[in-house]
Amino acid sequence: MLTHGVSPDGRLDDPEPPLIAAAKGGHAGIVRALLAAHAKPDARDEHGTSALMLVAQRTEPELVQRLLDAGAAIEGVDKAGRTALWHAAHAGRVETGRVLLEHGASSDHADAAGENPFGAACAAGATAVVDLMLAKGAKLEARTARGDTPLLLAANAGAVEIVDKLLTHHAEKDAQNEFGDTALIIASRNGNAALVRRLLSAGASTALRNKDRSTAADVARARAFPAVVELLKSA
Repeated sequence: MLTHGVSPDGRLDDPEPPLIAAAKGGHAGIVRALLAAHAKPDARDEHGTSALMLVAQRTEPELVQRLLDAGAAIEGVDKAGRTALWHAAHAGRVETGRVLLEHGASSDHADAAGENPFGAACAAGATAVVDLMLAKGAKLEARTARGDTPLLLAANAGAVEIVDKLLTHHAEKDAQNEFGDTALIIASRNGNAALVRRLLSAGASTALRNKDRSTAADVARARAFPAVVELLKSA
């Protein structure tokens, strides 16, 4: 149809721009053809999602590069305030994340909930993306709107390896969110003994209380995690 003079941005019976429809469908060849025909690289769907954001969620670094070469806005955001790098991080896509970072994407750009791409990677348990962003100087103490640091997000995800990396990079082990929860309280509430051990080995406080006046041992006891309670008692 493009060879017959049809606009690459024409919508026909589909309410979405062709570039968005092709990106959503995983049709890399069609995306390439549309870009070659000078389709608008920053077309959006009803949620403000661009083709770059969609492609970033898959293992297609070459297509990310093509969109950037065509002028796609690297720091453009959807209606939730999320960039392409946030989407790549949340999906654990280190290949596309690397391309975006090499082109200057910020790992500190927070969405409407205050979560940045680095926090998204920690919350998703995306270890390889976390490694990539740590090497690029991601901020260890950035907070979401609820006061969660990357360490707290990783703890909630049960991501022991990521917690270990953050602690090794000197993340604040006793940071508390707006509910007063620490990583140790979160790990104890979830019954994650391996994570509790790692936090205790880093010197996390067992005495801190959240806004319910509960310590890590209190929440472990309330959730019936006796093994975790014993770990905390022996610390």
